[in-house]
Amino acid sequence: AAGTKIVFTALVSKDPGPRVCSTSIMIEIVQAGSSVVKISIHGAPKSKVNADNRLVLLGHVATSNANLSCTTPQYSWSLLAGDIDLKDASIRSTSLISPNLVLNPSTLTPGQEYVLKIQAACSSETAGEATAIITVNMAPVG
Repeated sequence: AAGTKIVFTALVSKDPGPRVCSTSIMIEIVQAGSSVVKISIHGAPKSKVNADNRLVLLGHVATSNANLSCTTPQYSWSLLAGDIDLKDASIRSTSLISPNLVLNPSTLTPGQEYVLKIQAACSSETAGEATAIITVNMAPVG
């Protein structure tokens, strides 16, 4: 339970001899935010996508009963790696502050990898963040 303090002690000695060494650590259990941020890919549980298809990422904040203040989280999407400008509204059909991110067909480059991040906030506190690594299939050859 929150407020509980636990002390761990290690005692080391070598036989024969009077040498003894010990160390201790105290861990205090604190009440943590009970929100979890997740990203899922709409349509399939796969990390490889086709460049000519629309990419739909679904952001979600899962809360426990202990965190009822997170009824309407605020979202923010960003690109950590990849060759697109996520701020360019013409490549997506949703806002960067929407819980979902929809990238238009032919936006992603075949063979490239993209890392997208969503951050979520509940009231004035950060609920957390999640990242999705998206690998785009190579274009057909031949």
